[in-house]
Amino acid sequence: MDASRRILLVDDEAAILFAFSQFLGAPGITIDTAETVDKAVGFITANDYCAAVVDLRLTGATTMEGCDIIRLIKERRPSTAIVVVTAYGGEEIRETVVRLGADFYFEKPVSPKVIRETLKNRGVYTFT
Repeated sequence: MDASRRILLVDDEAAILFAFSQFLGAPGITIDTAETVDKAVGFITANDYCAAVVDLRLTGATTMEGCDIIRLIKERRPSTAIVVVTAYGGEEIRETVVRLGADFYFEKPVSPKVIRETLKNRGVYTFT
């Protein structure tokens, strides 16, 4: 499938994945969802994405696995738009993820509408 039509959502909360996938979905867009690092890595290895929406903490631990996901995406496909959504934010974290290649940074709670508008401005929804 054309990467310009595929979005990866990575979050450990199933409710957030469901809400975002419903709101970000559109005809011709494929949404892949991952609750774990392993699942996200599997998707990234198998597919190219026009955009990825990535939470930073996936296991409830203090580590930020999302940073590893950002690195992998940028290594494989630097043009992928990366949107970071985190409940554990701050200026230092924002600077870190931007340095890793994130294009957009939001702290939870953030509306799926804001994410869709951000991706629309990036050209993901130009055909709808």
